[in-house]
Amino acid sequence: MAQAPMETIDELVDFLTEQHDQLKSLLPKVLAASAGERKTLWRQVRQTLAVHEALEQETVHPAAGQLTDDAEAPRLEEESEAEEAISELESKDVDSEEFAEGYDELQEDVVDHAEHEESQEFNQLSGELTAPAKARVAAALELFAKVDDGTLPGDTFKEMFTGAKERIHAAG
Repeated sequence: MAQAPMETIDELVDFLTEQHDQLKSLLPKVLAASAGERKTLWRQVRQTLAVHEALEQETVHPAAGQLTDDAEAPRLEEESEAEEAISELESKDVDSEEFAEGYDELQEDVVDHAEHEESQEFNQLSGELTAPAKARVAAALELFAKVDDGTLPGDTFKEMFTGAKERIHAAG
């Protein structure tokens, strides 16, 4: 089902908060899955995070930064740390103990990051989306459809994230 175009920041925040909830539900399923399914779920987590973070970096974080000096810096630092952790995990066998330990830590960090965004950024934002922001959101929604059908380009998180960010940025 296609997502209706978003007009307000509140709609965008609601959408991103729903995604946080979906990720909180999806993240524990990776380690609980059988070996074959674990790879598929791990890819879905990476794809979702790549598009989600790209959308936030192109819309939410800059808007929050305009309201409060350096509001976006801690979130960007958390995202950078997560990117490094994901890249490290990508080099491990998903069935190994090393992967499980690193994944547990990543899972905690992603949930903490989502809660920080909700309590320190999302609640400050309101109003209408600008025309460029609407275009960026629309581009991100197209990319989320590719996550849903498993066709988001890129083999690594970095490729997925960079591609998503470039596409979202170019739209607006």
